[in-house]
Amino acid sequence: MASTTNGSSFEGLILSKLFTFRVGNQQQEFTVHSGAVAAVSSQLNALINNGMLESQTGSADLSDIEPVDFVRFVEYTYRNDYTSPSWVLEDKVADVEAGKSEKGKVLRPSHMSIRARNAASQVQPPQTMLRRQQQHFGSPTLPPVTLESRLMDRIYLSDAEPNVCMQKGFKHQPNTAPEQNFAPVFLAHARLYTFACKRFIDPLKRLALHKLRGNLLDFTPFHRRLVDVVELVRYAYDHCENRKNDGTVDELRMLVTEYVGCQISLFKNDKDFVQLLEEGREFAVDLVRVIGEDKLR
Repeated sequence: MASTTNGSSFEGLILSKLFTFRVGNQQQEFTVHSGAVAAVSSQLNALINNGMLESQTGSADLSDIEPVDFVRFVEYTYRNDYTSPSWVLEDKVADVEAGKSEKGKVLRPSHMSIRARNAASQVQPPQTMLRRQQQHFGSPTLPPVTLESRLMDRIYLSDAEPNVCMQKGFKHQPNTAPEQNFAPVFLAHARLYTFACKRFIDPLKRLALHKLRGNLLDFTPFHRRLVDVVELVRYAYDHCENRKNDGTVDELRMLVTEYVGCQISLFKNDKDFVQLLEEGREFAVDLVRVIGEDKLR
């Protein structure tokens, strides 16, 4: 639970005073143990315990988060983890462009999830491996660092964090059909990330990035589902900090941009993606830079 990293006991959390948050535009009330929330955020700790009106009344408004996301945040304060939502099943419709369902077709490498494509590339025919060993005998070489390999190797959580063991044993539920809408999954992680940024909860921010990265790596980019990623990109560029003067890009923006860069052969002909580029956001520049750097390696 989150308290173990802040020197508080579970008993202390349970015995702490109750505090009511009025959440979202509808002001839905949630009453939680103040110690659990205060332990993970210095900003919320000040709100609860600084002696001002909120701490005296034992209640405060949180309009910058929706109830469904606040529930995940509260879960995090107790468990150092939160439950990811499931994809939403849409009605089956005919694929207008292909004239048939994408489900059941043998996917080309460019249409595989990044993790599946990476795993397939590691399996080589014995003769191919033998020729390479003969060509490079005595001079072993490391595989080139690519945009895809950087995304595969990126680490957001350190081994010292209490939730790392749980995350190592967790397997993301991938999509297996074009009717499975993954936008709710992607956006849940993204919204918790932006909430954590505003409230200076760095461990939650990194956990959200870790979970989102896992979902993206396992995401099968069916043509009908590219819009799910477009929605994620649009959210990141609507709600995250703009590029800094030194060129530093927000971590969520960088993650989604690198993912699109890895799958650009699919996105370049998608109408929703083209519309996103035409909106004139910083995303277009960030994407060009990411792809350009990858080509120069």
